[in-house]
Amino acid sequence: MLEDYLMLFALAMHNIESVLAQVYVKYVFDLEAVQRGDMSRMTPDFFSNAHKGFIALGICTTMSMIGVLIVKVTFLLFFRRIGANTGKRFNIIWWGVVLFTIASAAAQLAIIEYRCFYSPIESTITSEVCTSDEAMKKIMIRFIFSAVQDAVSDFLSKSREYHLYW
Repeated sequence: MLEDYLMLFALAMHNIESVLAQVYVKYVFDLEAVQRGDMSRMTPDFFSNAHKGFIALGICTTMSMIGVLIVKVTFLLFFRRIGANTGKRFNIIWWGVVLFTIASAAAQLAIIEYRCFYSPIESTITSEVCTSDEAMKKIMIRFIFSAVQDAVSDFLSKSREYHLYW
């Protein structure tokens, strides 16, 4: 029962995230076009719109990560229900997977450079933290870290060895 409500909540989050992205992505595209030299997109409200785009992108990123965590926890609760009477070893492994999954999500949320999303747009664009070559390398490392953490937690929660203890 709890799993149903969690899954519905995750679905609602992802739907809201999709709508938010669709509404505000045009501002991020305008920013990219200006970076490429298309000054026709540089309207009087360009900076305020770009700021709205970055805020929406930050919200969507956070909502996506939390939504994925909720889906993973829902699956883990389902697996727990299936393996409820299988013994102590299953419980130990299950709790380890749960803690790793939650810690991974917390680490992913912790490494986001929130000031690049929520600071005034002028400081975001000119900030070495957000736009330098070094910052771009760090962003790529964060993406790789996030993908690896996600894959490892998926593997642990669904691995054959884990299910053998049922």
